[in-house]
Amino acid sequence: MARWRGRYPSEVSRIAMEEVLSLLPVDAKPVRWQHLLAEARTIRMSSATLSKHLKQLVRLGMVKREVDSRSYPPKVLYRRIPHPLARAGASFPTDRMDSVWLTIHVIRLLSRTLSSHENRTEAETSLDRILKYSLSRLGAYLAWAIGEVVSERTLNEADERIVILIETYVASWIRVLTEICYRNRDISSRVLSRSAEAILDLTDVRLDDLTTPEIKEMMQEGR
Repeated sequence: MARWRGRYPSEVSRIAMEEVLSLLPVDAKPVRWQHLLAEARTIRMSSATLSKHLKQLVRLGMVKREVDSRSYPPKVLYRRIPHPLARAGASFPTDRMDSVWLTIHVIRLLSRTLSSHENRTEAETSLDRILKYSLSRLGAYLAWAIGEVVSERTLNEADERIVILIETYVASWIRVLTEICYRNRDISSRVLSRSAEAILDLTDVRLDDLTTPEIKEMMQEGR
């Protein structure tokens, strides 16, 4: 379990679900349980872990479980459900699209624990962790998205792709965070401010560090 050391349980769950998804063919070809189990063992995943995360992926609508009763004993088959963007013909990596939806799912799961905290301080700490996790993942995703679109031949094509990415993923992400903060609005304002300051401190990039002497001079002349 050394590879999970230092990670939150929810992050471990997301990574494990991504690993399970990677065992299923992208073309939605059905795979038998025995084949999945053999593949899972090559990445040191137990049958219990495989079963647990397959059930989660089925509930999320990312995997379909089918039973072929024509044979005896009946065959249990699993297949990956194509992502909506993939069905629309958008050329985005399937693993990246799945990763985003799984992250949003993890954020939702984390938010359900807020009401179980015994005092306000614990709830604030938990919400602070959720926001930092969410915003750091979102920042990493945006960096990937921009890297994807700059390979397009024209600026218009790049603009079209980034709009699809924002409307599909970023909008969903922000809606989830807004919903969480709204439901916990008695503590969210203070926590949001604190989280924003912490994330800015982590980047530790000031405008002065990015500005050349020539640009500083131009800025002073424009005042």
